[in-house]
Amino acid sequence: MIITGNFKDRQVMRKRITIKDVAQRAGVSYQTVSRVINNKPDVSDETRQKVLEVIEELNYRPSMAATSRANPKTNIIAMAISPYNEYLLYEGDPHLLRIMHGIDQALEARNFSLLLSTIHYTNENKIESRLLSRQVADGVIIRLSMQDRGETAKLLAEKGYPVVVLGYSNHPDIPAIRSDDENGGFTQTQHLLALGHSKIGIISGPEDDPATTKRRDGHERAMLSSGLDPSNTPVQPGNYTDESGYEAAAKLIKAHPYLTAIVAFNDMMAIGAMQCLNKQGIKIPEDISIIGYDDIADAERQYIPLTTIRIPSLDEGRQAVKILFDLIENRPIHSSKFILPVHLISRNSTTVPRKND
Repeated sequence: MIITGNFKDRQVMRKRITIKDVAQRAGVSYQTVSRVINNKPDVSDETRQKVLEVIEELNYRPSMAATSRANPKTNIIAMAISPYNEYLLYEGDPHLLRIMHGIDQALEARNFSLLLSTIHYTNENKIESRLLSRQVADGVIIRLSMQDRGETAKLLAEKGYPVVVLGYSNHPDIPAIRSDDENGGFTQTQHLLALGHSKIGIISGPEDDPATTKRRDGHERAMLSSGLDPSNTPVQPGNYTDESGYEAAAKLIKAHPYLTAIVAFNDMMAIGAMQCLNKQGIKIPEDISIIGYDDIADAERQYIPLTTIRIPSLDEGRQAVKILFDLIENRPIHSSKFILPVHLISRNSTTVPRKND
């Protein structure tokens, strides 16, 4: 799998500053720097202050795996998830499970173990995690909540963890990896437009999810490229579950019975929508076409196999591990954003609209 870097925010990430860089600038040994980092008593006040000033000047963030014997290597990588992702795991979200499988495969090849750790947010918006209270891993791969735009990743990095974000992050110094949501949304709608559909409805994800925004952007670009007004597209939000897809489809069809196609922003919602349409006696794809997103295993197993967008979930997990070990081992990283390509998988749930439509 080839990864394409997004260089809009930063063309090249600088080489990671190491403990030896700090030692050279401060004119001391790297063991002295390590003692300062670990707050050991056998360092003069003058030397300690000098080292701390250089650490601040170079914006050095020590790796917990490399600071000193006080923080020994654990051969463990943590995957930190938010309560929303805990819910997805409970529901058996295939995309998240495949990412975790990819991570575990890559770690097993390196003889590392995977630790699943949860992140919680108090009523005062304080971030709580065992990872913040003590060193339990050599690095962290984090799946943020939709409300968290990088605050947790920043806290973990400041604690000294090498960190890679799965999804979207606002911190250019913390690498993030995700699939190409904007192009995925474009491909969904472009497929339907190529079949002759123009009366298209959307079952979107939650409005505060950046992936939803990007997929909507892709839809709008496809509509505009065909001379159609995207503001005329009816949208019903879901929460990525089949139940929400069922409810959203019922609302779309009731309010807009002229629709000939539905775009769903994940396969679970598309499957729920198919159940709703089938119950109402609406034939797929003769009466209405539907396209999903993710290409989970159940997409192909439906009574009408689902046309969808395939995202490289396993590779996302594997590549996240590769990037993380580049950080751990102080190898240069040439981008802060890694975007994986997506692909259309055409099956039987989409076809040309009826001629009288």
